Amino acid sequence: MRCGAAAHARSARQGDTPTAPDHVLLALPDDTDFAVGSLLTGDTLGVPYHASRRLGVHEGDTVVVVGCGPIGLASILFHTFRHARVIALDPRIERRSLAQRVGAEIVIDPTSDDPVAAVQSSTSGRLADASIEASGTAAGVALALAMAGPGRPVALCGEAREVTLDVSRDLLRQDRTVFGSWYYHYAEYPDMVGLLRSGLRLQELLTHRFAFAEAPAAMAAFAGGATGKVVLEIDPDSA
Repeated sequence: MRCGAAAHARSARQGDTPTAPDHVLLALPDDTDFAVGSLLTGDTLGVPYHASRRLGVHEGDTVVVVGCGPIGLASILFHTFRHARVIALDPRIERRSLAQRVGAEIVIDPTSDDPVAAVQSSTSGRLADASIEASGTAAGVALALAMAGPGRPVALCGEAREVTLDVSRDLLRQDRTVFGSWYYHYAEYPDMVGLLRSGLRLQELLTHRFAFAEAPAAMAAFAGGATGKVVLEIDPDSA
């Protein structure tokens, strides 16, 4: 094993002070590409994996994912890997295409289609067994709530800030649980490595690689909304 993040921490040293203490670094398997290894944690697999443990999704369940940025795409990839049926919503055609590539059975443009009707049509009117909000918008939260069937959980993974919630309509009368999920626990990391070892195709989430010196271009590409996961790579020989 090697510490994948250590190279980045060492290259970021100023004087003798590292930017991160050693105890926060996680070991990568020796044969794991650094870029792919970075997708195991944080705002790629880490958030969806942590949320999934609370959602209680089973094989054959229908999961709706609202927003197909990196967290939404990783949610799709993970749940299809676990043999759930995934319906993905995103207004951008590029990200709907990425959602299909990583396993979404149905993709919906919520700005032109009736998403609730589309989900009802594909679930015999039952709606979803669970929904995941990954767009970070108030509209996305409303959609995630509308997509989940009675008694079904909703995971909020996007930073939506303030939203309007009708407690009676959205929670009490639906007997529904809504929870927020942020980041992941260190104790979950070995399980995520195990998923990679078992064939989870994390590399499919990675659509763009940039040299560290190209950070502005990388940020512009991601902000354009047509990418999956974007990574910056530091050349250890130039650090």
